[in-house]
Amino acid sequence: MIVPNNPLQYIITDPDDGIQKILIKYGTYEQDVLDEISKISKPNWHYIDIGAHVGTHTLFFSKVLQANTVYVIEPYVPIAKTLIVNTAINYCHNVNYDYVKYVLGDKECKATITHMFENNLGATRFGEVLDGQFDMVPGDKFFADKQINFIKIDVETNEINVLNGLQKTIDKNRPLMCIELDASNSSKMETWLTINNYKILKQIGTSNNFLLGPK
Repeated sequence: MIVPNNPLQYIITDPDDGIQKILIKYGTYEQDVLDEISKISKPNWHYIDIGAHVGTHTLFFSKVLQANTVYVIEPYVPIAKTLIVNTAINYCHNVNYDYVKYVLGDKECKATITHMFENNLGATRFGEVLDGQFDMVPGDKFFADKQINFIKIDVETNEINVLNGLQKTIDKNRPLMCIELDASNSSKMETWLTINNYKILKQIGTSNNFLLGPK
């Protein structure tokens, strides 16, 4: 199934999945978030989409915002396959899949799926284990030497660890960011903002998505 009424086309592989169900109904997902990002972005930027799911933000960065490069992170293989198909049918030649299979965190270790919610694969959570099927790595391993202008993070409670693992990348580039923040991490985020001299630019709508930028 291909979503109608949207110049960006999506293959629907699981019509019961929460995000794909919204795509079927509206032809887009988190359009309010995408609109706010478009106000502060510039053509030829370099993006990291952490928790890319089926590519709703990746495709927008690639085609609408005319990115130079979009690095995608989506370790859950069935969803990652749909992501890759969606970028292919939209001719997203600027999407980089080199690191798609990794779980990002603040250390190198093995990881596993700790929570998976029926009909809401976008809420899949990963955690550290001694012997897991996924590799968890700090994002700095891949991105510390790269130009990065914007980072989107949607990692279901693991956002602070992901930020800590990107410390060198953030220090070097001072990128703008969009982060889905779990309420349990509110105080940790306040501390992170203070230490790193960042600020909340905007809370988007009534959602828990926040635009962040350097002070």
